[in-house]
Amino acid sequence: MLNAGELWLLRHAKSDGSQHLADFERPLNARGQKAATQLGIWLKSQRLNPQRIVASPAVRARETIDRVCQAAHWPEAWLTFDRRLYEADLNRLYQILADHARPGQILLLVGHNPGLEMLLHDLVQDPELQDMDKPMPTAALARLTITQPITPGSVAKYTVIRVKSLPYS
Repeated sequence: MLNAGELWLLRHAKSDGSQHLADFERPLNARGQKAATQLGIWLKSQRLNPQRIVASPAVRARETIDRVCQAAHWPEAWLTFDRRLYEADLNRLYQILADHARPGQILLLVGHNPGLEMLLHDLVQDPELQDMDKPMPTAALARLTITQPITPGSVAKYTVIRVKSLPYS
């Protein structure tokens, strides 16, 4: 389990629902492509780097992390795809964390709602966060500081970065 490290949660960027494709196959739309690139540029400017990235292989999540990695200059070697992230519920997300998290490491999970929001709410348990309408809009990145093994309420500090609030948007 993860101890004294960070967990980052990235919801995929805005997808294109206009095409008649299966949900898993939906690509990013133009706004989503731009947002993912902007987030990567910002991460690079802040010198923020995970040590490990685990992403859903759904097309929109894959395109999101590809654009973030390219803009942030993160190597592909950091990236692993885990099919369980697609349509993951809270229990499955905890299983994924148990399989991929390492002590003292910064782990980035790239996935989907409602799972990522459920995990954020469960880990943080902050009434202010609970009252937010959409704490994880598309292309949002939640940075969670973990000071003990990952359990409900174990987050010491968190921030949610929204692309609309970045200087590059």
